[in-house]
Amino acid sequence: MPLSDVQQILHDATETLQPDTAPSILSAILHVFLRERSRPADPDYISNAACAALLSERPELYDLLENAVATQQYSDLWECDALAFRDNDLRTRRPYYPSEQKLERELADFLHRHRGTIATFARSPCPTKPWNPSPPTPPGSSSSEDDFISALNIPDTSAERPCLLLHDLGLSERSESLRQRINNIFCPQHHTLFINASGSGKTRLIFEGLTQHWGFYIPSVYNISTYIGSQDMHECLTNNMSPKRKFQPYPPWTKSTFDKNSWVTRSTVLRLLLSRLILFKAFLDELEDTSALESRRRWLLFQALTSKHGPVDLFEQVTTMVDEVPETYVKRMLDDILLDVKARCDGPRTNLFCVLDDAERANKAFPGAFGPESSALREIARAWEDCEGITLILAGTNIWVDPFRREGDREYRICTDTGAFDTPESQRAYVTRYLPPHLAHLANSTAVRGLLHQMWQWLRGRYHFTEGFVAALLISRFEQPLVLLKRYISYFATVTLPRATMSELDEQLPEFASDAVFLQEPFRSLIVMEGEQLFFAAQYTLFKIMLQGEDTIRLTELCYHLVAQELSIFIDPFGTEAAICEPCVVLPLVEPVFREPGIVNGFYPDELASIFESPPSYSTYHLAFIPVFVQALKENQYRLCDLFTFPGGGPDWATQTAELVRVKQKNGKLYTAVFSNSFSAMKRDDAWATDSSAWLQHETSAPFCLSSDFSNAELIFVMRLSDGRSLYVVLTTVFKSARVDPPLAGIQARLSRMTPNQIFRTAQSQASNGLRFGDLPNPVKEAGNPPVLRLIATFPFDIDINDLKRGRAKQPIATVNTSVLRDYAGSFTVEDIERRLTSVMTAPRKVDSAKRKQPDTPAADDDAEAQRYHTRSVTKRLSGAQDVRRSVRLVPVTAPKTPKPPKRQAVPSRAQAAPPKRRRTSKRY
Repeated sequence: MPLSDVQQILHDATETLQPDTAPSILSAILHVFLRERSRPADPDYISNAACAALLSERPELYDLLENAVATQQYSDLWECDALAFRDNDLRTRRPYYPSEQKLERELADFLHRHRGTIATFARSPCPTKPWNPSPPTPPGSSSSEDDFISALNIPDTSAERPCLLLHDLGLSERSESLRQRINNIFCPQHHTLFINASGSGKTRLIFEGLTQHWGFYIPSVYNISTYIGSQDMHECLTNNMSPKRKFQPYPPWTKSTFDKNSWVTRSTVLRLLLSRLILFKAFLDELEDTSALESRRRWLLFQALTSKHGPVDLFEQVTTMVDEVPETYVKRMLDDILLDVKARCDGPRTNLFCVLDDAERANKAFPGAFGPESSALREIARAWEDCEGITLILAGTNIWVDPFRREGDREYRICTDTGAFDTPESQRAYVTRYLPPHLAHLANSTAVRGLLHQMWQWLRGRYHFTEGFVAALLISRFEQPLVLLKRYISYFATVTLPRATMSELDEQLPEFASDAVFLQEPFRSLIVMEGEQLFFAAQYTLFKIMLQGEDTIRLTELCYHLVAQELSIFIDPFGTEAAICEPCVVLPLVEPVFREPGIVNGFYPDELASIFESPPSYSTYHLAFIPVFVQALKENQYRLCDLFTFPGGGPDWATQTAELVRVKQKNGKLYTAVFSNSFSAMKRDDAWATDSSAWLQHETSAPFCLSSDFSNAELIFVMRLSDGRSLYVVLTTVFKSARVDPPLAGIQARLSRMTPNQIFRTAQSQASNGLRFGDLPNPVKEAGNPPVLRLIATFPFDIDINDLKRGRAKQPIATVNTSVLRDYAGSFTVEDIERRLTSVMTAPRKVDSAKRKQPDTPAADDDAEAQRYHTRSVTKRLSGAQDVRRSVRLVPVTAPKTPKPPKRQAVPSRAQAAPPKRRRTSKRY
């Protein structure tokens, strides 16, 4: 073990070692030894004066020192028990003030009184009795089901519902893909922002990681439906951090107020961390083997099952105690214990993870109270990140990341890889673990297959959707699983299932089974309440699903915003791509998009669009155009000049009636076939639109091509005139309102880029991408070669086509006559829309796993191989369409709005967040 600092000290002492210099030389060596052993540099033991006294008491130590200098070898000094201080309580500072002395006495008494509780968790694989459904056993149920549930050994948190988050931890030891995902989240010495949608499995992954690594679990929200974790952080955020230290949560603020609030926050949360270290040290004292992974799992249970500590939460109680001493003593005590626990684990290389869960609560707490460039979450992290050997993981759904990318600050990574139940096999593997033998053995029976199939149809996606139903199954003791599933879906996703009303389901289920469903928290998307941008994102998603028959819609704009509002989940590890793909999310969107505003406003939200000061991130006009246009042609015969407005009088051929057609091939010859359909008649795999460039060569069956990925048009289709001739129609859309008035030159340029020789030269590639329009049977030669009608639509305000010029191109121009089409939007019904969405979302297409772009493994229970992804730093400049720097600045993932102080400050009482029958500690912060 080469210690270069000691070697240098011995070298320098060659000429200077004398009895009077020996204490300073020994003191310098002992400082290095204690640092290497992760022990505090206690001046009572290693100062010059202490070393002089030690050499006087133990003269043989001078001989060891003299020999070490002569031989330039320090091994005898290192191995000397008198210089190791193994049995000594080393500290950098001892209690001096009365408050410090009082704390030492109270802590010693407290730890002595609760040693039995700590030892129970440290020494027992099952420190509490397993969870069981509430008695009495329902009439007619078999005791074998109760025995099976008991045998699962689900940890009991004192809640009515089982806590599956803590059950069967250690799966990463059996799954390589899960192990890689955990390693990507728990990266020593790299602080991490772990972000994904609510219910995506972040907490489960955190618990898996904390069974592999020593660390601390601190929830920002104390959930009375689970009773997991300590309440102390919840109390801080609820009770204005620390009123006793004069925290000022409301304006007016000054620079000194910002500084004071930051200091109060850091000082307060340091005490929360110190309470963990104090109890961690006491926990290590009771362990037989600190290197065993099982010891880490038991420490996690001790932190999570605070309701089993007794009448009080031990962490909260210790936090209250250390709140009474000066900050300087807190910092010294924290540093000393941190060194002590490192020495008991893996020495100086020990890394401890500190996980703040539900970090969005801290993110939005006290907005504005820390200045325009910081947040409560950033100040909390700043306090902990200075502790050597502690790596932070801030896990949440809605985190303003700008404060974590300031110049000169600690670097934070973003990780968004939670996985999901996105294959039937992964979901089935999870569910069947919780089915009793008589059901699990019948996995191939019609009834059980039907249950698993319907679960996949409705509950695929994020972890919580499936976990919640499994919890209901256990609570109900597996009472009528299929009926229970239908009731769960109706309640959880707030949708009405075909041929199954809520009242009918309630009649089929006994009361205790229905109650099992009501114990689950229903899913609620905040789609409309939190921003108009999200309305257009939801509208875009619904139209894409209905028109293309795709059950997964990938999005790259507004990703953080969509995830924060639970509308989508991240499907990549970097936070640059999200997906809306879950029936429990998609189907409830019909209500705010179509039912509440009315069906016409669902297609044409002109009033909502008029308040925008810039175009929405998701353009939807061209998508709404498709079904309305089909409906208009189905109900009436229109001349082309009635559907589209041409400059001047328009060409003569435009006065003919026209039909929407598909171009097909038969025996090597092209022909056109009229397309006519309706939402009510669509089958699952019917598609009215495709985004494949193969459409140009007539290789797809869809009548419309969504072409924005490879052309300057958003939509391409073919029309046939009454004389049998046909032409292409290319559509581009421009946002135009009272607040957004795009210049005519810009609109003119859009039209110029839609000529055949320019349309496939996209902004991404100025060179031709090799695409071209396929031949048409009997083309309209007057419309150019190839014949193309360049169509433009502005919304919500129309543009006068006579203000635009055709240019030199032969291809004509026109605008969409929206006033004609709008009338047909009202012919659709919400029921038609629901029926189409349900048929697509509850019958997902099979996916070739070899072609998947994202990790396809569930949150914590997968056995498939998954690629190891490396998260990137959020402090490095990004560029391109997927720049996270752009996404995170969109509300609400920006600085929370500054609140106004209430006339009377109504702070939720501490008892509101406490579990029943637990003694409350005194107020402290």
